[in-house]
Amino acid sequence: MYTDSNINSATVSMYTDSNSNSVTVSMYTDSNSNSATVSMYTDSNSNSATVSMYTDSNSNSATVSMYTDSNSNSATVGNSVNVYRQQQQQCHSVNVY
Repeated sequence: MYTDSNINSATVSMYTDSNSNSVTVSMYTDSNSNSATVSMYTDSNSNSATVSMYTDSNSNSATVSMYTDSNSNSATVGNSVNVYRQQQQQCHSVNVY
C-alpha cells in the first residue's frame, strides 16, 4: 500500500522525525523533546514534589497537632482532671482503766 521512492515496500509511521524515521511521540515531553513524566505538583526545579497539606516554614511536611504547647510542640491535652479532696481524720483516743 505504501512504497518508498525506489518502489520498495515501506513502513509508514504515523509520526516521523525530520529524517522520516519512525518516532515515538509522548504526550508530554521535556525541553529536549524527551519523554517526560508530568507530576501534578512539581518543585522549583520542576522535579516531582510531594505536597503535604501542612508544611513548616521550610516547606517540609509537618505534623499538625490540634493542641500545641508554647513552643508549638505537639501537646497532649487531657480532658479529665483528678481532684483530690484532702480529708483530715482526727483520732480521739480514749484510755479506759
